[in-house]
Amino acid sequence: MSTNTTITGSDRSVPARRLRGWTWLAAGAVLVLLGIAVWLALGLLSAARDARAAATRARTELQASARALRAGDQARARLGIRAATLDLARADAAAHRVTVRVAGRLPIFSWPVADLRHLLAAGHILVGAADKAVTVQARFTGSGVVHQGRIDLAGVQGAAHDTTAVLGDLRRARAELDRVRGGWLAPGAAGARDATLRQLDDVEGQLRPLHDVVQVLPAAVGAAGPRTYLMAVSNSAELKAWGGALLAIAQLRFDHGRVTVPRSGQLREQQLTGRLRWPYVPGDPWHPPGSVSLFSSAGLSPNFPTSGEEILRAYQTLTGVRADGVIALDPTALAGLLRVSGPVTTPGFGKVGGNDVVRLLLADSYGRYPDRQVRHQYNQQLMDAVMRRVLQGGDLLRQVRGLGAATAGRHLQLYFRDRRLQDATRAHGLAGALSSSTQDYLGVFTVNSNASKTDYFQRREIEQRVRLTADGSARVDRAIRLANTAWPQPGVDPHTGYRTGWSRPVVAAYVPGSATGVTVRVDGKRADWTSFRELGRLVVRTGVWLPPRSAHTVTVSYWLSGAAVPTDGGLRYRLIADTQPIVHPATLRVVVVPPSGFQAQTGSGWSAADGTMVATRQLTRGVTFDLDLNR
Repeated sequence: MSTNTTITGSDRSVPARRLRGWTWLAAGAVLVLLGIAVWLALGLLSAARDARAAATRARTELQASARALRAGDQARARLGIRAATLDLARADAAAHRVTVRVAGRLPIFSWPVADLRHLLAAGHILVGAADKAVTVQARFTGSGVVHQGRIDLAGVQGAAHDTTAVLGDLRRARAELDRVRGGWLAPGAAGARDATLRQLDDVEGQLRPLHDVVQVLPAAVGAAGPRTYLMAVSNSAELKAWGGALLAIAQLRFDHGRVTVPRSGQLREQQLTGRLRWPYVPGDPWHPPGSVSLFSSAGLSPNFPTSGEEILRAYQTLTGVRADGVIALDPTALAGLLRVSGPVTTPGFGKVGGNDVVRLLLADSYGRYPDRQVRHQYNQQLMDAVMRRVLQGGDLLRQVRGLGAATAGRHLQLYFRDRRLQDATRAHGLAGALSSSTQDYLGVFTVNSNASKTDYFQRREIEQRVRLTADGSARVDRAIRLANTAWPQPGVDPHTGYRTGWSRPVVAAYVPGSATGVTVRVDGKRADWTSFRELGRLVVRTGVWLPPRSAHTVTVSYWLSGAAVPTDGGLRYRLIADTQPIVHPATLRVVVVPPSGFQAQTGSGWSAADGTMVATRQLTRGVTFDLDLNR
């Protein structure tokens, strides 16, 4: 027997109702999830925006703190650091909101949260590093590491420890920033990362030179045994290629941080005069083997590592003292020191400040004090007063920064026989070494050859005109205009010595060693010239007489293959120019005539003029000119 089952319409609707129920439930769940996602996204964006704003304020405060620190205002620097700390605390509060904590556990939102945390971690590290940097600077102010002729070796070692710690902090901050990814879910994160990286670079750029100095300073000041250095003051009114004729010498002796000055004074008073020979530096073309020289002319090469060694060797020949290095500075460097430390007062000159010391020493003193012995006595009083000011301590970092421009212009140059010290000196642009170059090179130096004191009145203008060809070679014409602005002397001018208004500079033009077809003209007329090679370069020399209120132009021309090198779009011309430390910096104008079919864009210091590209600089420091030419 069979049984029939009847399915009614109401029975068929049960699964449908169940399906619709599940559909609505799923839709509701999706809406809830979407709501949560929107809540998380908006919350995360809001938190990131608030944290980013607070972190931006913190960066601004740290920048202000860094400016205050450079100015020597430690109190204001610490105020900026405290303000930055408070701003970061606000950023932390935003980063710890519920939405951020929840988002950090979800796959999609976790990486922008991680970006935010890396940025804040880097910010905290940077604030801590800034606080330590203020502590480091405090060691070099007041009666810090230098006081009354003694260098506190324990303080130097403490500074070395602090700078090492700060640099380690900066590396940790950089590692945090390297993990920031950025992207559409973290708007502004990449920009914040890049801004903080620039701030890290700025802090490290300020700290690295000090770190390098304090690492080598203990050995330099006799921690492991006495060290002797010469401090040489040069006379910019009587130029040599590296600087000026030696005006005065002081012998500094460092023994476990204590500084003494066994002897100092003008060359004549120390019997550092007379003709002599010494074992010249091998390869120095300015001192040919067997030639005779003077101690005042021991340094002739514009490459100060060469001239510094020659000065040390000549000094040892005369005195028997083997010094470990030489610190050379001229009146322009003295002016930088006095502008920071304030004027000094001497019995002879009276009150002397940074704005008048150059003219006083190099020009006015010869007229005011014609008696050489009196003038030398007054000069020595001034040197002694400046040295006492430096050795008594005070804000050492401000004094160093006051020498910043002088250092760039080679008015302060250092040479050490200790290789570690010399490497640090060279790394920070204090060695006075000529630059290396694989393309075009410019060095213009004048050497006083009539024992006059008229180089204070020299004005120098240089134009380098470069006519490039499509293969990168060039015809170069270097026009050197020298003007003597001195006034004629009353009576009969002897043309030489202290009282003349005449100048007789020997021009030494350094050109690339591969230069060919060299010619020399003076005021457009062919002139005699001699040459030698130094450091792979050709040195072209010729002399001119400059009566008072006159000028001459010496033009050195040459052909140079490889003046411009190929690039993907065409050619790149590069000129590296070194400067001579003179009272009135030279002006350099570079004019490049592009090859036919090549064009260059203006910018980066270049401007277009009559189918040429022109760049002008004042040679207060070494300069590199780059010009890209496209087909």
